[in-house]
Amino acid sequence: MAQQGKGGGRGNFGRGFGGRGAARGGFGGGPGGFRGGELKLPPGWEECPPYGNPVEINKDDGKYFKVIPSKVPLSRSYDRLLKNAALNHYTINDAISSVEQQFQGRVSLVIDLTKSNRYYDFNREVAPLRTLAGNGGYYTEDTIIHCKIPCQGHNQSPDTFAVNHAAFEIQRMLSWRPDDYIIVHCTHGFNRTGYVIINTMVRLASTVGFSIARCLKRFAMARPPGIYKDAYIDDLFRYHHECRAAAQVLTPPVPSWKGLGDEDDEGEPEARE
Repeated sequence: MAQQGKGGGRGNFGRGFGGRGAARGGFGGGPGGFRGGELKLPPGWEECPPYGNPVEINKDDGKYFKVIPSKVPLSRSYDRLLKNAALNHYTINDAISSVEQQFQGRVSLVIDLTKSNRYYDFNREVAPLRTLAGNGGYYTEDTIIHCKIPCQGHNQSPDTFAVNHAAFEIQRMLSWRPDDYIIVHCTHGFNRTGYVIINTMVRLASTVGFSIARCLKRFAMARPPGIYKDAYIDDLFRYHHECRAAAQVLTPPVPSWKGLGDEDDEGEPEARE
């Protein structure tokens, strides 16, 4: 499998915790349902680097934002569509184990920003003892929460509800289990993922005074080349009432593996609760 660079106790925690967030797959779990139909490999997925590194917050004290940007993991049902399945398969278990081994820490939360439920089935593919469903709704120190927040993709950046929901789940997990890692993915792990991570960084680092330009640069270092859709960058500056022209921020070129298409989840069925 290709990789990119280097980079407590029991309690009825899962049920009814988090209100609306729980109903949509937050700490209360979620359906994780795998929908049938014809499988289609996302454009450029096989050549796209699987995941990035934690985003550096403070170089002086070595602090990192323990959120890992990732492309969408695919179930083994997609193997027949890969040019080299033995080398390039990247399942949800691959994502979790790779991050845990490389960064020597536990993954406690996976946030899925794709609008499709076809890519993988979290509850079926992840070891039962690491899912809320497998533990009867009880949380243990090894439990991984799967949070589904469907976002349209294409040229539409995540809406305010999606951003707030994701930021809330990330902040809550980082405050509760600060030594653990969080995986955030869309289809390729750059635009929607970067948009959500940067919005969360701005909130968490408000006392440090992180500007959008600075966050974009840090994200690009962790997941090169960073957000490469111009409209998403414009929306970030607009969302936080900053002037992009004054910051002199350029849009990175589209990665070569992406090809000429501008597809993300276009044509995929909406995720159903």
